[in-house]
Amino acid sequence: MRHNAIPYWPAAMKRKTVSQYADLGEAAFMRLVEEGTMPKPFKLGRSDHWSRASIDKAIAELTGAAEPDWRSGSPLYR
Repeated sequence: MRHNAIPYWPAAMKRKTVSQYADLGEAAFMRLVEEGTMPKPFKLGRSDHWSRASIDKAIAELTGAAEPDWRSGSPLYR
């Protein structure tokens, strides 16, 4: 598998890559980060990166596709 071909997306992505992953321009993606709709980056080396899993979770929450936490209905976890 070629790693530069879609659908390969790394687990940690820099701004340009994560913007493409979300199908947004970089400025639009950064606006969503600033307003809290998308997660903030973390440092990996000297660069900001975003977790693919956290982006997927944010998109799932936006679309209503997020799965409820299975523990929420359990008396053990109240």
